[in-house]
Amino acid sequence: MPKHPLPFVFDLQAVRLWSEASGNEAQIVLGDLEDEQVLIFNRVLNEFAKAYPDSAVLVKAHDFPKKRVTEEHRMSAAALAESSNATFGRKGPYDQCIEWCVAGIACCGPYTIVTDDRRKSLYQKVNGLSVITFEEYLNLH
Repeated sequence: MPKHPLPFVFDLQAVRLWSEASGNEAQIVLGDLEDEQVLIFNRVLNEFAKAYPDSAVLVKAHDFPKKRVTEEHRMSAAALAESSNATFGRKGPYDQCIEWCVAGIACCGPYTIVTDDRRKSLYQKVNGLSVITFEEYLNLH
């Protein structure tokens, strides 16, 4: 198995960091989105838009494929939350349990979650997840 199973799944904080990235860094993400090496799910993007409306306008201006959360992802997220002593708490910072959703998606892959430093340590408490920071993701290029 590769060190970081592909594709990469961006969580809300990775999308935020992408929205703040320089032109070259932003282009790396766009290229990987086009090649489906990075996945951004509608649910993550919608929650991002609620939390960071100004930044969301910039992100949504890009044309890239957005994935839908499936029933398998939802079931996986619920099972993880139950079995992991609710590492993130039952709700995410914006009350949509988005971290559990992203963890559930990653387990179905397996995929690698891209996030910020703080959430990396939280995701790593969930057994079997591959997690890197946005900076680590950029450094792979």
